Amino acid sequence: MESGTEPYLSRMVPALKEQGLWEYEPAKEDLGSDLALREKMYYFRHYRQYWKDMGWIEEEKRRCPRLTASGIAAIEM
Repeated sequence: MESGTEPYLSRMVPALKEQGLWEYEPAKEDLGSDLALREKMYYFRHYRQYWKDMGWIEEEKRRCPRLTASGIAAIEM
């Protein structure tokens, strides 16, 4: 993802997949059932919630979370 772009869900899932960081593999029988919704829920539970718990992002009322100072430091490592 480019620097300065906001981490909206529509950008994050493809970016995680592109970097080889996406771990969700739906069961073959689930492929036809709303994959986008399943990916969204997986993203929120396994990535965004973890980042929030680590103090790397702050949830706001808007859809896009804001990076904290420790989140920026984690990216720059």
